[in-house]
Amino acid sequence: MDYKELLNKVLSELTRSTSSVKTEDAQLLASKIVTAKRLFCDGKGRSALMMKGFAMRLSQMDLAVFDTQGVTVPAIERGDTLLIASGSGETENLLEHARKAKKIGAEIILLTAVQNSTLGQLSDICICFEANSKLHKETASVQPMGTLFEQSIMVFFDVVVLFLMKKLLLTEEDMYHLHNNLE
Repeated sequence: MDYKELLNKVLSELTRSTSSVKTEDAQLLASKIVTAKRLFCDGKGRSALMMKGFAMRLSQMDLAVFDTQGVTVPAIERGDTLLIASGSGETENLLEHARKAKKIGAEIILLTAVQNSTLGQLSDICICFEANSKLHKETASVQPMGTLFEQSIMVFFDVVVLFLMKKLLLTEEDMYHLHNNLE
């Protein structure tokens, strides 16, 4: 195969996966982010990298958002929201975080490829993508491991940002004022 053939396959897969999420799920996540006292973004591996990118955009919207792997992250409390990205829904460290957050009284929102996973059962809201995870290979993909899931959540987050911009009446210029100026 050449580059264009592979590109078309990847884009087709990405369209299928992101289209498997309902508009209402993206709108619900945007609403939950706006009403959360604070948002804690959690994930491992490449999913964590997508979460960090999303947290960055949210901070540029002046929202109270934290990367759970950061060194200055505060304690999660009742009224906070823990947003987890886990393709498999079985990542041990993330399960531990979800159980602690649940015990404290925080809301848990999961993005996953496996709705009936352990994390899916622990979560208050579960948004499921038609994609593979490291433990589940039910969706045909030319891409390895959880790549399709990771791409899908990145695109999904960018759409949620657009919903948030509208909801919060923010422009791109407003966000630039909060962009890192120490780069």
